Amino acid sequence: MTPRRNYSFKLSLLAFVLAGFVFADEPEELLTANDLSDEDRSRITAVATDELKPLQVGERLVYKVGWGFIEAGQAILALTEDEFEGQPALKVELVASTNTFADNFYKVRNRSTAWFLPDMSQSLGYKSEQREGKRERDTLIRLKPKTNTATYENLRSGGEREPIAVTESIWDPMSITYYVRSLPLVIGEQLVIPTTNGKELFLTEVDIVKEKRRKFKIGRRDALILEPNIKDLGGVFSKSKNASIRFYISDDEHQYPLRMESAVVVGKFWAELVRIEKIPATDPL
Repeated sequence: MTPRRNYSFKLSLLAFVLAGFVFADEPEELLTANDLSDEDRSRITAVATDELKPLQVGERLVYKVGWGFIEAGQAILALTEDEFEGQPALKVELVASTNTFADNFYKVRNRSTAWFLPDMSQSLGYKSEQREGKRERDTLIRLKPKTNTATYENLRSGGEREPIAVTESIWDPMSITYYVRSLPLVIGEQLVIPTTNGKELFLTEVDIVKEKRRKFKIGRRDALILEPNIKDLGGVFSKSKNASIRFYISDDEHQYPLRMESAVVVGKFWAELVRIEKIPATDPL
């Protein structure tokens, strides 16, 4: 059984840039690992952990975020050492906020935290603290490698869903960014990565389209262009005839996310790297 919709590749930057715009309706039937066919499983990208590129612990990436020609806010990503419920982990944090101008229209103050195994074999947990307009939501996803299950908890109400079956090498909506950065990226190939929001399992499809040299805010760089499959994303994308999302990843040993842009019916959203900083490996954001 092929999953009827792919995960939205809702990475950390995209989650902020499209805050308040992409809220697809939850389907009546949620998919789990039990619904995957042998063909589905054979498509999943498999890379040995010793073939992955090392990540730069203590790295902080600062982004400007905007809509069209208007700069709307800032997003900061940081990778440090930590632990998750007693287990050693790498931690990636995102703090995203709109600026004074954008606050007048739609105020965003979000913090997301993801934990994953140091060998980059899978995610361990994902916490989201959303403050978007009048919307406030705090949630936690727990992923258990020993049982290949995931649970979703509403931290405000205390409600917790029943565990769902997930695959090995499962990733949450944010740490998948760092997993992709660690992979060997080859033009013309497609990545298929199992991902979960704690409620459902998705197969995230990402095409590595081509290489392009262009000027970014941090200078002229060679970049790989990655395009996720968004045909079933929903929300504002379903209302946009030629909706698209494009990621520019630096074609070097670091594979920095240089820029993300999404074209939808209400305009073009973007997030672009403006500064790379070094922080202590155990410092919080």
